[in-house]
Amino acid sequence: MWNTEFDFAEKNYNGGSLVVNKDNALLLYLTKEKVELVPVYDENGEYVDSKVKEQWMGDSYQRLNRMAVEVLNGGKGKTDKLVFKEKAQTGQWWQTADLKTIYINTYWLDFTLNRTIPEHERIRKARQYKIFKSIDGGESFVQLKKWPSYRQVTQILFDETGVFGYAIGGQKTLWRTADGGESWVEIKAPQQILNTLKSMSFDQRSDLIFDAYHFDEKTKDFYLSNLMNDHGQYYSVIYKFPWSTDPKENRVDKYEPILTVTDLNITDINSEANKIYMLGMAYDFVRQNYDAVTSQTSFLSAEINNKNTKLIDKVLIDKALQLGSLFLGKDQVLYSSGFRNLESYPYQRDVAAVSFDKGKTWQVDNEGEMIQASSFDPKTNKVYMLKGGHVSSRELTKLNSLLP
Repeated sequence: MWNTEFDFAEKNYNGGSLVVNKDNALLLYLTKEKVELVPVYDENGEYVDSKVKEQWMGDSYQRLNRMAVEVLNGGKGKTDKLVFKEKAQTGQWWQTADLKTIYINTYWLDFTLNRTIPEHERIRKARQYKIFKSIDGGESFVQLKKWPSYRQVTQILFDETGVFGYAIGGQKTLWRTADGGESWVEIKAPQQILNTLKSMSFDQRSDLIFDAYHFDEKTKDFYLSNLMNDHGQYYSVIYKFPWSTDPKENRVDKYEPILTVTDLNITDINSEANKIYMLGMAYDFVRQNYDAVTSQTSFLSAEINNKNTKLIDKVLIDKALQLGSLFLGKDQVLYSSGFRNLESYPYQRDVAAVSFDKGKTWQVDNEGEMIQASSFDPKTNKVYMLKGGHVSSRELTKLNSLLP
């Protein structure tokens, strides 16, 4: 079922985010400095204990401060090369299809400083948010200096040119650029969403982002979804924000939701032409217990028109699934990978949900064990997997179903 493509990341045992273009691969992952133990002997030379080799190794804050985001470049016939490293505890990225233009956003929190300064100073002094850009396939990166280090960014999204894009931040903030990140315009979020944020304490809302978002790389339409609660009735509102290069056209709050879906949390969105496709989860909203085996994941599709967006399909994929991004492949293929929650050890199983008829029916495939990272190519319907120092691939077909 799986065909080995090439050796890659043989000395890296971290999970991460993988992208593959033909014979070229990039892997983004987190790393941290190694903690070493040395033996302790008594006066008779007998071993009695062990201790950390250096003092910082015994301090959890110091260990967290020594984490970094790295990017490894490799592929068929190539030697693996570390092309990016930045001190950070988290990082995300975006790339053009040919992997030539790459954006990386990182977040580093100085844990030592954070516990010694007043709370109101922590955002500007203890936190660092950065955006980096490469236009040569990752051979070199430059930091986008116009992005202030105190302004939170959790994900960057661009169109197929890598020039027009958005940055998503905490407290459900949104920023737009029309010049490849050289300048940014703040987009005012929908008032309905802002009102819910105002009712929360700062600690509750500071790291909140939209439940789902999608930037259509062809049309440059931006979609976002947010779970709402009205006296115990939970529902998701989905907005569509057309692209504009006018700095004054920055208000999503001028728009009404194009769709409202009850008793579902929309977890991902994709789009093409006048249709949007969504993954939605039903779970215990009160307790926020979304990882239970009783949760349900559904696929929804809707048709967009000027007057009223109409929900045209809702299909239960399966129970106990936690799926990630929803991809549109060729020949009506839809693909999403994630986990199946189990009641006994190992408690989660790597799976993929695949449809060959644009979401009308679904099969759930076992994606294997000990996967370090995976990637999907929508042009070829190939799934790439990094495992044990090799990149393997399988082309999706109905015969590939590994589960009954």
